[in-house]
Amino acid sequence: MHVESGTSSAPGIPRLGRIPILDVAPVVGCGRWPAKAVVGETVEVSATVFREGHEMLGAAVVLRT
Repeated sequence: MHVESGTSSAPGIPRLGRIPILDVAPVVGCGRWPAKAVVGETVEVSATVFREGHEMLGAAVVLRT
């Protein structure tokens, strides 16, 4: 998964601007390789996405082939 990195006090944590994205799953080889599936297979995707403040936050998964 490609995530742009912003300024962060903790190196190695993917961020999109000021929004950290943690615990992305599925993951293969600590993120070295993309997760794969066969046509018709159901794949559960999850991540912890948060930001400071009280506003609602949403996230979307984008499938790239």
